[in-house]
Amino acid sequence: MISLWSFLIHTLLFATWGATFAPTNVRAMPPPPPVQCAQTGSGCTLSNSYGVWGDREDCRVPTVLYPTTEEELLLAVADAVKNNLKVKATTKFSHTIPKLACPSTQPAGNSILISTENYNSQIVVDRSKMAVTADSGVGLRALIEAVEAEGLSLVAAPYWEGVSVGGLISTGAHGSSWWGKGGAVHDHVTGISLVVPASGSQGYAKILRLGEKDPCFDAARVSLGLLGVISKVTFSLEQGFKRSITYSFTNDVGIEDKYAEHAKDHEFADITWYPSKHEAVYRIDDRVPLNTSGDGVNDFLGFQSTSILVSKSTRATEKALDNARNVDGKCAMASSFISYKKLIANGLKNNNLIFTGYPVVGRQGKMQTSGSCLYSPALRIDVSCAWDPRINGLFFYESTAIFPAQKFANFILDVKRLRDLKPENFCGADIYNGFLIRFIKASNAYLGQPEDSVVVDINYYRADEASTPRLNQDVWEEVEQMAFFKHGAKPHWAKNRIVAFSDVGKKYPNFQKFIAAKKKLDPMSMFSSEWSDEILFRKGVPLSVELGHPVLDPMYQETPHPKFSEAMESCPKEDIPNRKDMKEENLCLRTEAYASRGYVAVAIDSRYQGERASSMTTYREALVSSWRKGDTMPFVFDTVWDLIKLADYLTQREDIDPSKIGITGESLGGMHAWFAAAADTRYEVAVPIIGVQGFQWAIDHDKWQSRVDSIKDVFEEARVDLGKSVIDKEVVENVWDRIAPGLASQFDSPYTIPIIAPRPLLILNGEKDPRCPLEGLEIPKSRASKVYEEAHCPDKFKLIAQPGIRHELTTFMVKEASDWFDRFLN
Repeated sequence: MISLWSFLIHTLLFATWGATFAPTNVRAMPPPPPVQCAQTGSGCTLSNSYGVWGDREDCRVPTVLYPTTEEELLLAVADAVKNNLKVKATTKFSHTIPKLACPSTQPAGNSILISTENYNSQIVVDRSKMAVTADSGVGLRALIEAVEAEGLSLVAAPYWEGVSVGGLISTGAHGSSWWGKGGAVHDHVTGISLVVPASGSQGYAKILRLGEKDPCFDAARVSLGLLGVISKVTFSLEQGFKRSITYSFTNDVGIEDKYAEHAKDHEFADITWYPSKHEAVYRIDDRVPLNTSGDGVNDFLGFQSTSILVSKSTRATEKALDNARNVDGKCAMASSFISYKKLIANGLKNNNLIFTGYPVVGRQGKMQTSGSCLYSPALRIDVSCAWDPRINGLFFYESTAIFPAQKFANFILDVKRLRDLKPENFCGADIYNGFLIRFIKASNAYLGQPEDSVVVDINYYRADEASTPRLNQDVWEEVEQMAFFKHGAKPHWAKNRIVAFSDVGKKYPNFQKFIAAKKKLDPMSMFSSEWSDEILFRKGVPLSVELGHPVLDPMYQETPHPKFSEAMESCPKEDIPNRKDMKEENLCLRTEAYASRGYVAVAIDSRYQGERASSMTTYREALVSSWRKGDTMPFVFDTVWDLIKLADYLTQREDIDPSKIGITGESLGGMHAWFAAAADTRYEVAVPIIGVQGFQWAIDHDKWQSRVDSIKDVFEEARVDLGKSVIDKEVVENVWDRIAPGLASQFDSPYTIPIIAPRPLLILNGEKDPRCPLEGLEIPKSRASKVYEEAHCPDKFKLIAQPGIRHELTTFMVKEASDWFDRFLN
């Protein structure tokens, strides 16, 4: 039940937004420049338009250059090459979320930043060739207006016009269309001028004029700033035309079957999906002749000038609801905003004034993109773009996944299944723009989409502090994992958190061609950085590897002491010297046992365990701290992250076949193996032992006691904090949600066991294990069996419950695990 306070706040905001977005010519104070330099001459800081990079760390550069001509740009690059400096280019807008424009993590003296803010004077329209050529610093709005003034139109453009010509094509910006050349702007590019390094005899830099037949052209069309600095871009044009737009608000029934036909039926179609409301908005958007009546404009609501008071109040309300875990409040907020969008057609205006009814018809230049909050004198300080970092306004993540068209339906179905568990969990995205679904056509650009694709944009709340848990963060992480890992979606190059770029090179068939072009044009990697390497190759995060040592005097953190050594008798094929002298909990026993079978065997200490523990209570203290502060996830997830980094290390070793990595573990280690395999496809074979259970099933069927008893201190702490006399299911649910968000919902076994398919998976449990009740695995077993059947590999999935066995590792389990690895890794 939403509180009266929340209701009044939402009503107030709704009314205020209505007043703010009434027909007016209000303009906002322009966004701040992305480059800020200290007056003391101690260097500069580069930010993006949101004011915060993904890692929340500043990008510091010692020198920033502002060329105004192509000649000055050439000299800037030449000087960098001569002095062996790292180089990156930025724009007036800096609208990229990843840190691609940051030249180095080292701020002192080894890099320069080139800003194209002042390189924006030339726009040449050639009617005979139906083309326009512009300096890379020219803004998109200036380009469109110059083209429209000649009676022509630029067909493709992103929805947000706060981008430059160079930035526009560097990261694959797009609108929405499967028609003609498609919605991606780079597919309408016919020429690129690129400033690249050269030899000393050539002046250290040169300008390449790349046309469509040039072998490097398809690399340069989406270059990520890694090949050189874009100087000029030529776009193809068409005769001027108008567009007619109607928004059709309906339910989301059958959206998984309708999206493709919608894109085929309407040239500039898109769909906005509000999952929590079971609502879909189909954009019926087609070109019409110039003589069609109408002088409409697309002034998208989210890009309009917004009262700073409203932006701050909206953020404060959303933050308060998030901190209070008030899902109902967020849903009321979403309902208000969606209703208002429907009322004003999301910013469409007939005759450039107000919305009076559908269809809204206007010139292509006024309908294809928007961003009115960008333009105004700096004196107007009461309104701004809603996310302006100076005002503490909207602050959000933006995740964009790009699916092969034929795979998108299954993603929608998965999201619907997740939504149907608890629809209100999706209100956080519906406050913004729900799931914005757009369409782009297959491209020959090496880093473009190799097939007709569907693009989904999702915005959701971002906390002020990185350590602050977010309401329903497990939902958004599950959606992202389904998109990027289960369904193989590609990330938008200019958006997303770093996790979305995992194995990104494997998703582009022409990725190696792009790398070859980079080596040719930038042989010294001047235009590479730690950030670009992290995105492309996962090289950016340092990995520390320390050799472990035998534990001669084990310090047990649980009672009674586990007894796993006898079980390992069944594993070795060869004798291990001095094996009998090993302590029973020494990890060397298990790793050497597998090593004797011909494997490279690695074992890591779990967080807060082994050499990573300082006392007998380290693990318990970490669990209690997680409950109190919510800043760590010691139960499972922290160690799963370590296992993902372990996969980074293993795949870099020359003595390891990266396609043949298996993972196993028992008890808590079994959970680690389960979730690591679900999160990282590099673990090709998984054998979790006495670790897989149904967490929500245990809560629903009152079978949670044994698992709780294994880490009881944290549940006792929660019981006291929640004012309970005994630990009950409410306490259990609260603890799981706090210390391992999603463990009893989106990440539970019914959802994460099936996504391991089609990789080989053997689950080994005891029939009478009270921590992992067998009955709780019926649903995940059934779902996984179905998925493996559909993948035509039912023999790759097996669940064995050893009769009469409780929570213990047996020789039978070890033998079954060893045989499973021999079968699928050899």
